[in-house]
Amino acid sequence: MNYFVLFNLPEKFEINLKKLTRNFYKLQKQFHPDLSMKNSKNIQTKFLNKSIYINAGYKILKNPIQRSEHLLSINGITTLSLKYKKRYNNFLKIQFFLYEQLDKILKKKNEKKLNSLYKKINNFELDNMCKLKLYLNKKLWNIAIYTTLKLKFFENFKKKIKC
Repeated sequence: MNYFVLFNLPEKFEINLKKLTRNFYKLQKQFHPDLSMKNSKNIQTKFLNKSIYINAGYKILKNPIQRSEHLLSINGITTLSLKYKKRYNNFLKIQFFLYEQLDKILKKKNEKKLNSLYKKINNFELDNMCKLKLYLNKKLWNIAIYTTLKLKFFENFKKKIKC
């Protein structure tokens, strides 16, 4: 399954989001399940499955982190290999440190420090997103997967800060 092909987009990280949306609506007009209501159950099921596939692809390509994972996946990078497990394990130390910081801030209920931590994570996220674009454009898959994993962490960590 290649969502770039489905939406007639080049297989690259930076995509035209307007074209993605335009092609999404065009495909949904063709395959929306409501259009098959007068057909056999088999055809209805095919339309439903195609619509689900279109919706999943749209959601994935619209989100930069999921788009990166999909791009890596279609290029054969799906799991952490031994090459970059060690590098990611080093990032685990940073994660533990950040969670300890967050825990201390939450216990003290210090809103100012919480906002400061959020801004710091947001800056890390922005910096890594720029790096990810570069790595994916240059097809540096091993560094790109590591950066994608970091971005996933930052995204989830920011959600914890907001709770």
